Amino acid sequence: MPQFQGMLDRDAFACSWLDGGTFDLDGFEQDPRGIARQMRCMVEEMHGHGVFHLDLRQRQNLLLTSDGELAFVDFGAAVVLRPWVHTVLGRFFAWIDHQAVCK
Repeated sequence: MPQFQGMLDRDAFACSWLDGGTFDLDGFEQDPRGIARQMRCMVEEMHGHGVFHLDLRQRQNLLLTSDGELAFVDFGAAVVLRPWVHTVLGRFFAWIDHQAVCK
């Protein structure tokens, strides 16, 4: 799982390096339910912190490690919502990320 390293400025943060390969059909077919469960849990946890990726439908933004762990990368389109904004826009942004889980 990515490890938060710190804030670079008000618009950027750094995470640790992830060793993994591009998410592909072969990797998914090894454990489709497990990967879907991982993705759903990761999305829920991310949303719990007010972070919405918004680009998880792109397969290149998902990495699969050699031990079958899923990781999200490229948070360039992501938004972090403050609690008062979360109540207004959070449901819509969450819907976008949950569509990727369904895909």
